[in-house]
Amino acid sequence: MLKKAKNRIIDNPFSQDAIDMILETELSERRYLGTQQENYVQRFSYEANQYCNQQMDCYQGRWEFEFFHSVKNVLYHTDTVEGNEGNLGCIVPLAWGGHQPATIMYRWWSEKRVMYQGGNRIAYYDTGETIPVKLDKIEEDLVFEWDTEKALIFNCQQLHSARRFGDGAWKQFLVGFVV
Repeated sequence: MLKKAKNRIIDNPFSQDAIDMILETELSERRYLGTQQENYVQRFSYEANQYCNQQMDCYQGRWEFEFFHSVKNVLYHTDTVEGNEGNLGCIVPLAWGGHQPATIMYRWWSEKRVMYQGGNRIAYYDTGETIPVKLDKIEEDLVFEWDTEKALIFNCQQLHSARRFGDGAWKQFLVGFVV
């Protein structure tokens, strides 16, 4: 199953009114990510996740969602992390500025979490071991051009990347994982 894409673009399963209410009342404190501490996530409350799970009932497992605010690119990585037991993720675009976001899925998989290190190198997140990868030679599997009416279900073990964006650009989205 590792080297098999599970990716599919679906209609956005959530009511915008419900999401707006969740974003106004049902989020935890901001948790800043990365070395630059500019991107942040906010976890959904139990009740907000219950709502989301009712909308995602065609997918096996229990989903947990977070609000993600990004001003720095999150390039080549996998979301193979402890707790993502179903190896499925979901991206629901909300808003952006200064660019047209896309999520790009590549034909490369890992059972361990990897993160881009620059210079055609990725590192295993848990050990820090870096490995060379000719990223420009890896074939694209799917490009999800962001649209607020759509969502992307994706394989967490598959290498993916945000479309690069420059200074002043930003994006906001929901990200969920089967736990």
